[in-house]
Amino acid sequence: MTGFINKMMWIKAVLLLGLLQGLVACFPVYKTTRPNVHIQVLDAQQQPVSNADLYLRTILSPGLLRQDIEHRRSDATGQIQLKRQSKWMLNVTFLHGVSYYHWNICVMKAGYQSQLIELDRSRF
Repeated sequence: MTGFINKMMWIKAVLLLGLLQGLVACFPVYKTTRPNVHIQVLDAQQQPVSNADLYLRTILSPGLLRQDIEHRRSDATGQIQLKRQSKWMLNVTFLHGVSYYHWNICVMKAGYQSQLIELDRSRF
C-alpha cells in the first residue's frame, strides 16, 4: 500500500511541475517598440505650427517595467514623423499575462494649449 501512495505522490509532483512550467512559459515574439506616427500640428485656425515639441513616452507593462521618452520637433509645415520600430523579444508569461508596449504623446509649444494623446495599442 505504501508503494501505491508513494507512486501517487510522485505522479502528483510531476503533474504539478508540468503545470508550473506552463505558467512561466517563454517564447519569442516580434513586438512593435515604437509605432509609426505621422502628426501635423495645427493651430485653432488650422494653420501649421512650426517648432512644436513632441514627446513620445514608451511604456513596457505590466507595471512599469521600462519607460523611454523621445523628443521630436515639428517642421515649417507642422509635420512630425516617427518611424515604426520592432524587434524580436523573449516574451515571458506571467500569472497576469504577457508584457506589452503602450504609448503616450504630448505636443506642446509656448503660447498654445498642450495636448496629451494616448495611442491605441491595438492599432500597432
